[in-house]
Amino acid sequence: MELDYGWATLDDAFIFNVVKILSSSQSLINVCRPATAILKKLVEADPMSAPGPQLASSSRSPPAAPPGSVYRYGFHVVFEQMRKERGLLETVISRLGSADTAMAQYRFVFVSFLAVNLLNVSPSMMLINSLLSHASDTRWEEFISELERLNVRKAVVVSSLSYLLLVT
Repeated sequence: MELDYGWATLDDAFIFNVVKILSSSQSLINVCRPATAILKKLVEADPMSAPGPQLASSSRSPPAAPPGSVYRYGFHVVFEQMRKERGLLETVISRLGSADTAMAQYRFVFVSFLAVNLLNVSPSMMLINSLLSHASDTRWEEFISELERLNVRKAVVVSSLSYLLLVT
């Protein structure tokens, strides 16, 4: 998202391909890590995050981003593609306890319904956190219900405890 150009060519088909890569449990970690980072960046690139003045909108939809803008994606665009590939969240949550967690940097993560001070955060955790932070009101219930069904709280706690046991 550092560059202001080149974003017009990323269409729904591209996002869906990234989602398919992440939803496959057979995908290698060195492929999943950048794919997870791409989805995270796209989730965070919503029109409400655009720098500069925000124009008032009379509708419930987010303000329209200029053509080709970095800030034309966001939660709603990524979540629509995620809904087409049902196994994505299950696979991302299952990766919380993977060896990739040990490779992540020191961070604090605040998952909206569970605040956890982790010594590291896996790319999967960062994606879940971004999805939670940018979830739209229209999809909030559906998204949270899916996370609850997948017992993400337990996965987060087990992941963080596993790491702490390895470190000590």
